[in-house]
Amino acid sequence: MGRDQEFKNKKVIGVNLEDEEKKALKDIALRESGGDISPVARKAILEYIEHHKEGNNTFKLDTWNEDPEFKAVPTISSKPETWYKYLNECTDKERLNIQVLSFRINQ
Repeated sequence: MGRDQEFKNKKVIGVNLEDEEKKALKDIALRESGGDISPVARKAILEYIEHHKEGNNTFKLDTWNEDPEFKAVPTISSKPETWYKYLNECTDKERLNIQVLSFRINQ
């Protein structure tokens, strides 16, 4: 494995795991990084940040459990490609609902 990561403002965090999760993590870290859990955990956290950084913080992640009809939409300031992808994946009914809502907002 390469050199240790240089940090400008290193912070240490803790994570709660079940025993079997901790054992699996240690086994994987041993196989992939010589047993050091930190690079494995850091990689997972950085991937999480990258995939969720443009998320909408106005709803909780468990909203889908509470309302099966809930569908998150991109933020107003999202890139046009994000909106095109979203609209292409919508059903005709969902697109109509967006049009109706947009009409109501613009009145």
